[in-house]
Amino acid sequence: MARKSVYVGPVAPENVPAVRVVETSVPGEVTVSWDAPAADIDGRPLKDENLTYMVYVADGDNVAQELLEEPIASREAKFTVCATDEQAFALFYVKVFNLGLESLGFTRSDMVPVGKPAEIPYSHRRGAQFLHEPRQHLLLPGDTAGLSLSPDFCRQILFLLPVV
Repeated sequence: MARKSVYVGPVAPENVPAVRVVETSVPGEVTVSWDAPAADIDGRPLKDENLTYMVYVADGDNVAQELLEEPIASREAKFTVCATDEQAFALFYVKVFNLGLESLGFTRSDMVPVGKPAEIPYSHRRGAQFLHEPRQHLLLPGDTAGLSLSPDFCRQILFLLPVV
C-alpha cells in the first residue's frame, strides 16, 4: 500500500519540561528561564524558530495572568517581584506556542523566596525560650524529641521570619 504524508499545519507542542526562577544580584528581581519542548504532542520534533513562550502568574482567584504583552522567542525573562527592601515568594508558569498553537498545559516553577533577606543572628521569642541563631536540631517548649532541619530549610525559614 502506498502512503504519502502531507503537512496540514502546526500541532500543539508538548509542555515546557522545566521552569527555573533565580534571584538576580538585585533583591526582588528574578530571571525566569525554561527549557524548550523537544516534540509536539504527536511526538514529532519541533523547530526552535517556530516556538514562542508566554510567562504567567496566578492572581488571587488562581487565574493565570500574562506578564508579557505578547509571546517571546527567548527562553528567559526578567521580572521585579517586590521592592528591594521587601520580601515575597516568586512563582511563575510558562506556556509554549508552536506557530501560535498553544501547549495543552502550563509548567510551574518552584516557589522561591526573594527580596531582602533576614539578618543573622536572628532572635525570636517563643514562650520563655529564645533562639539566637539557626540550628539544625531545634527543641521547642514542650517538645522532648526535637525537630531536625536541613541548613537550607533553616535559611529559608529565617528568610520568612520577621526580624525582632
